[in-house]
Order: sequence, then C-alpha cells, then structure tokens
Amino acid sequence: MSGPCSYDEALDRLLGVTAPQPTLRLPLAQAGGLFLAESVVARVPVPRWRSASMDGFAVHGDDIGGATPEQPVPLTLVGATAAGGATPPRIPRGTAWRVATGGPIPPGIDSVIRQEDVTEDGAILAVRGTRDVGRNVREEGADVAVGTAVLQAGQELSAGRLALLASLAEFHPVVHRRPRVGVLTSGDEVVGPDAEDAILDGSGIGDANQPMLASLIHDAGGVTVPLGRVRDDPAAMVDAIQAAGDIDLLLTAGGVSVGPHDHVPSVMAALGAEAVVHRVRIRPGGPTRLAVLPGGVPWLGLPGNPVSAFVVFLLLGRPAIRRLLGDPAAAPAFHAAVLAEPVARHPTLDQFIRVTLSGDAIPRATPTGGQASWVLTSIAAADGVVRIPAGEGIVAPGSDVALLRP
Repeated sequence: MSGPCSYDEALDRLLGVTAPQPTLRLPLAQAGGLFLAESVVARVPVPRWRSASMDGFAVHGDDIGGATPEQPVPLTLVGATAAGGATPPRIPRGTAWRVATGGPIPPGIDSVIRQEDVTEDGAILAVRGTRDVGRNVREEGADVAVGTAVLQAGQELSAGRLALLASLAEFHPVVHRRPRVGVLTSGDEVVGPDAEDAILDGSGIGDANQPMLASLIHDAGGVTVPLGRVRDDPAAMVDAIQAAGDIDLLLTAGGVSVGPHDHVPSVMAALGAEAVVHRVRIRPGGPTRLAVLPGGVPWLGLPGNPVSAFVVFLLLGRPAIRRLLGDPAAAPAFHAAVLAEPVARHPTLDQFIRVTLSGDAIPRATPTGGQASWVLTSIAAADGVVRIPAGEGIVAPGSDVALLRP
C-alpha cells in the first residue's frame, strides 16, 4: 500500500477484498431485496391453465354472431366453475358456462362474455353484444412457457419478482444471505441516549453516527450489529472488535486520523488487519481507512465526523454491502444533474457536495449551504451529493455534474 489514493482506486480496492455472502434457501417472505444466487427456469407454465380474464360466461364465439341489445342471442347455462375449481367439461354449441376471473374454462371455448352484456332468466341467458367474441381467454403458458429462464443469478428480488417466483412454485429461492454489519463508534466525548444530560449541560456530544449508520445500513440491505461506543482507548477498541462475533463487515467511526487520540491504525495493526487504504483524496472523508481482518472481514474505518461518515458510507460503505449481497452492480450509480450555484474546485481533492434537488428528468442540484464537515444540517437537508472533481477554478452554474442519491 502506497500513499493516499483516489476515490476510484479506493472503491476498486474495496470491491476487490469484498466477496458475495454464502448462499442459502429462504422463504419468499424473507427474500425481498436479496439477490438470486441461482437462475430460475420455469417448471410450470403461467397461466397454469386456459382461464378467464374476467368474470362472465364462457361461450363459443360463433354462437353469438349478430347479437345486439335489440336482438339478443339466447344460450342455455349448463354449469359454473369457481376460480380454483376443476377444468369444466366440453360444452355443446348453444350453451354457456359461468366462469370467474382466473378460473378454468371448458375445452374448445374461445370467448368469455362479460356479465354486463348478458341478461339472465334462470338457466336462459340473453347475450346482448359481440364485443367479447374471441377475447378474455388466457392461454396456458401465454406469459411463461415451461423451460423459460425467467430470472438470472444476480437479479435483485423485487416485489414483482417475488410474485413471479410464487406463481412458479419457487417458494424457497437460493439467495445470498443478508450481511451483518458491525458498527463501533469511539470518542471520549461521545455519549448515547443514556447520557442525555451530558449533551444538555455541554459535557458530551450525542453519538450521531450510531443511528445514522444503522439507518443507512438498513436501506442498503444489511443488518446492523451494534458494537457500542468506546472511549479513545485502543485496548477497549480491541476488546469490542474481538467480541463482535459473526459479522461480515466492520464499520468504525472515529479515530482514523493522525492525532494522539486516533487509535484505529494501531488497533488495526494489533489485530493483524491487512491495510488496504489509509487515506483517500476526497473531501469530506479524507482520513478514511480500509483493512481486512485475519478472518477475511473487511474493515472500513470512517471518520468520526458524522458528515464525513455519511458521505464515505455512500461512496464506500453501501457498495461494500451491495457486493456482500451479491449485487453485480455494487459500485455507486451516479446520475446526471445540473449545478445550480457556482462551486470552487479543490486543487487536489474530489469534493462531494451535499445538495437539494429540483426538477424532473435532469434535476438542478443546489448546495445545502455550508459544506464544512461539521455542518450536520448539510446532510439533514441533502437529497444527494454531487462530485466536483479536483482541479482549478470554479464549476459554473449550469454545468453538468455527477449525482449520487442516498
């Protein structure tokens, strides 16, 4: 490992030491948002049988040619089937069979006449129109034929894909398990909800990183494993990490810089972690560190400042979780935006400016105000961050910029 690296280099190194989680079969109710580890080939057709696409009467279409409200065509109702009933028998000409949406229709039937076009008088039907001739029949396999590869390994299980799997009797898909992300915060001044008075009397600072990171981890698809808060004490940090148990990614917030109370580098060394990144040429978040623990668990050391931790999580933490989930497109997806206000470039650092967005197709990105790393309102108000590449001069209003949404 050499000196500070660019953001793109840091991302490449991170994804290079992060592998998808092991696979398991999960019930559909637990698989939403996870990624398929195996492709799915249809074992049954969809629809499963020839069926009606609306409530009405299954008829032979050429039996009702010329039917009008003034000259309805009479048919004899000879039976009925509910949506889940058995396939009806073949019916003769001049007859009809009552069907429900999704229910099987008699063999040879080509039309389902909607109920509002039929007048019933006991077993005699008067069909008053022909608009449904040749319509409202779902053919077996018209959506999915047997043997079709319907979903591929690496696809995320959205609500629609879960519905498709259920229709194919794939109730326990093979997926990559959800990663467990350990979160440890540090700092002598940092206190939690059990020390509210310390915040109010000015003797402590509220631990903003724990709830913020837990929310971000959840949104990215991970499960937070809270490891608590430790003082600026390397031994306490070592103990907390060693007691973490079964985690797949470690996030620490604080102690990553070069001050006398920044102990993450020495703790990484004490635990035998292999350093991968020790600084990134970005603002905020420059002191970010990345290492790999002896068991292969990636360790992302975030700055303690919540603004920096927020930005670095979007840039590196979320991609790590997405790679663990088995997402083949784990790298952040930047989108087009237009800068609404001038922003000065930094000569050597890529800046990630917090912005609010307006407009539709290509949004206008307006900086949230002060961009210093201590300005918490810059993330509270942010709809996203835009990347301002290092260089000279000003990025003018109206310039195209790359946008990353939380």
